[in-house]
Amino acid sequence: MVERYEMFPHIQLRQTAEGTAKLPGGQPSKNPRTDVNKSNRGEHGSRLKGVADSIVADWEKAQEQRQEEGKSLLEARRLTLQTDPESFEPDKLKAYGIEVISEL
Repeated sequence: MVERYEMFPHIQLRQTAEGTAKLPGGQPSKNPRTDVNKSNRGEHGSRLKGVADSIVADWEKAQEQRQEEGKSLLEARRLTLQTDPESFEPDKLKAYGIEVISEL
């Protein structure tokens, strides 16, 4: 399929690559923590919800404190997420209103 670019010499392609396709959800994860989380989704989801609720409560408390001190309110919440890049696409976070600004 990579050879097809020769059929379109008038189109300047920046990069051509070859390799195997990744099927969505069809490959096993390589991280054992991901496997544990997938095997017990309910507990993992509850833990994530608890952490998210804690972050929101801390944010609201910090906003109230800033307001009491006469400081301007912060407009954006920042947090760090640790995900398994082999089994999760960071771009999917946009569906939850999370903008990824950096990946390590």
